[in-house]
Amino acid sequence: MDEYKSKIKLAHLLIVACLLCLASASCGVIPTAGPAAQPTTTKSPAPQGDTGGTHTRQPVSVQPSIDTKNQFELGITYYGKGQFDKAIEQFASVLKQDPSDLNARSNLGASYFRTGELVAALREFEAAHSQAPNDAEILYNLGAVKLSMGNTESALKDFKTAEQLSPDLPDIHIGLGNLYLLQGEKAAGLKELQKALELAPNAPWRPIVEKQIRDAQMGE
Repeated sequence: MDEYKSKIKLAHLLIVACLLCLASASCGVIPTAGPAAQPTTTKSPAPQGDTGGTHTRQPVSVQPSIDTKNQFELGITYYGKGQFDKAIEQFASVLKQDPSDLNARSNLGASYFRTGELVAALREFEAAHSQAPNDAEILYNLGAVKLSMGNTESALKDFKTAEQLSPDLPDIHIGLGNLYLLQGEKAAGLKELQKALELAPNAPWRPIVEKQIRDAQMGE
């Protein structure tokens, strides 16, 4: 498989980290530590390890030019180093040449998210959703950004739709779990977090989610 085609978007783990931080702020749960995302290969959007919810994704675009490929790879490198402004420049340049590149658009949304530019992140994920309306991962990312913006009603709708499309994606259940915890629905939140652990028993974020569950139970 072409190396470019094996690269994937960088969104899920960073969103999971954000949701865990949101839960810690509102529900007395310890936030996740460390950077939220780094690039990976062949599997869908699981920077910095495997979230357990990874799926193969191919770029929507045609075979990239050498320059586009290099820009994409450079964006991945900058992102992994936490140089998100430079990553934005690279992914935006790829999209200027190929607006249909779904991976570059999702990475751009993830990079905006990491710089706190939530409106820009929302714009990119909405564009990605328009391009691939039945993509559960994009719906999850879209919902997670909305949740970060405080739009819980719309976030819940996106998460539930994503769950219908891909019920075995652990990240979706982490998103739902944190949303429910934020709303004070502990039983529903704990159920979703437990589901995520069942789906991804060896995920690197397991200790964080287990801590969330313990703290939520102690608060009952």
